[in-house]
Amino acid sequence: MDINKITYFFTAAELHNFTRAADKCGIAQTTMSKYISSLENELGHTLFYRTNKGCALTAEGEKFYSGMQSIHQDYLDLCMQVEMLGERTLWIGVEDEHHTIVEFLEFEEEHPEIGISVFFDDREVLFKDMALGKYDALLFTTILPEESVECGGLKRIELKRQKEYMICSRIVLKRYGSPANVIKHLPLITKTDDIEYHKYCSDVLLKKYGETFSDTYINRSISKQQFMVRLGQGFAIVPKFELSDSHDFEIFPMGEAFYKSMQLLYDDNKISDDMKKFLEYIRANYSE
Repeated sequence: MDINKITYFFTAAELHNFTRAADKCGIAQTTMSKYISSLENELGHTLFYRTNKGCALTAEGEKFYSGMQSIHQDYLDLCMQVEMLGERTLWIGVEDEHHTIVEFLEFEEEHPEIGISVFFDDREVLFKDMALGKYDALLFTTILPEESVECGGLKRIELKRQKEYMICSRIVLKRYGSPANVIKHLPLITKTDDIEYHKYCSDVLLKKYGETFSDTYINRSISKQQFMVRLGQGFAIVPKFELSDSHDFEIFPMGEAFYKSMQLLYDDNKISDDMKKFLEYIRANYSE
């Protein structure tokens, strides 16, 4: 299997059409068909149902697509790391998709000899990769007051807290007339399935607005969460640094009850001179 060409398979699976996939990949349609057939022969399974209108993944194709997405990304990450060996680069793991409050570009401007590479993943995977030496530091988000990440022996720097705001679309506010009615009629769109956090939101909103939500909708993507809010499908509670287009929303401060912060974790026994400079930058600009 040529892993460099696996994008041919991904593209065909996503476009449901070999001809359009071939055009997008810049290859001939016959080349695309031969590649898919060769891949199916190698695996011993049919990956696509073929019809006159296009193609669709079989159950085996769905399984292969899901697994190869992860493998291919790991391959690309490894290629980048090998390519950058010898260069002065700090590797930072960041939890999920959160838009961090750290301005890495400012650090690189102060220290142009040092590069920053950021990778996003869930907490469990980041801890595992940190133990394997993949990262120089980790950035984790806290979502509840006084919450603290279990650091597993790593050193911790608490970053400055960022106040959070309730957001809803302008059309929704006009329809329901007040933030309280928005809360009463629409679900909370949140990135976490933490029941304790949901209850905390419910209690604080009830105390502040006299109303609370009856349902939650979990969407772990920041961009999708905000898109759903724009469409009027719910409201959200977010820090301002996550709002790329704040003019699209009605924004209401939540006071001291809601804030978001991040914690930077690092191994005190494995600190390079470049990492020392990064920690000095963090402490000078972002620590509590």
